[in-house]
Amino acid sequence: VVAYGVAKQGILIHNDNRLDWILRGAVYEPYLIIFGNFPTDIDKIQFDINSCSTNGTDPLKPKCPVLNEDQTPAFPEWLTIIMLCVYFLDADVVLFSLLYFTFQVVQDNTDIIWKFQRYELIKEYHSRPAAPPPFIILSHLY
Repeated sequence: VVAYGVAKQGILIHNDNRLDWILRGAVYEPYLIIFGNFPTDIDKIQFDINSCSTNGTDPLKPKCPVLNEDQTPAFPEWLTIIMLCVYFLDADVVLFSLLYFTFQVVQDNTDIIWKFQRYELIKEYHSRPAAPPPFIILSHLY
């Protein structure tokens, strides 16, 4: 998470000096990407100049990436998109591995529990008398 976030932050906004926005861009946003919150700041098509601060003085807005003369981002968007794809692939592999491992552990535990409960049930039926309930008194007297 942090490796992708630091690389993305370094490529897109390389001279931001606000620690809270650096941590947000390097840790929090990549964490949200795992759960499907896709970033809009890596694409020129969805870029909005009003959603960011050009010089980084507005504390409520992130700093804009380096801009061209036509107010579009001048960063290599292909690199960040490739990094995003690799990050998605790695995150999916890790999450599916964790999911598989978790269910494998649960399955192993259920087999053990089932075998213990089966043993207790067999033991209970083995210790019961063979006569049906109205005639059970005879087996207790004998």
